Amino acid sequence: MPGPVTALTFPAGHVLVGTMPIRKTLAFAVVTGGAVTESAQLPGAGNLIAGDPREARVAVAEAGKSWLEIVSPADQTMSKVTVNGGIVALAIDRDHGGVLVAPRIQTH
Repeated sequence: MPGPVTALTFPAGHVLVGTMPIRKTLAFAVVTGGAVTESAQLPGAGNLIAGDPREARVAVAEAGKSWLEIVSPADQTMSKVTVNGGIVALAIDRDHGGVLVAPRIQTH
């Protein structure tokens, strides 16, 4: 890997995806052949990741922040979403085609 990895997921396909918070990127390791590539820069230090072995995309976020990137490991496209509150957990909901996000919402 190009840097220290803190979390891994193995979505559908043959690409292992790891978060590299220090570099603010993702690592994509092709299982067959071993090629490793690195994503474009994330909005922050991605340290939360969710994937499903039956779904071809992953979700990555930074704990306590409001940004979320939906990533396709096959072509490394990324789509940013912002949610209300700081994200504390993620999960893929393959049956409904979405990402479940657990935010901590600040109240005054």
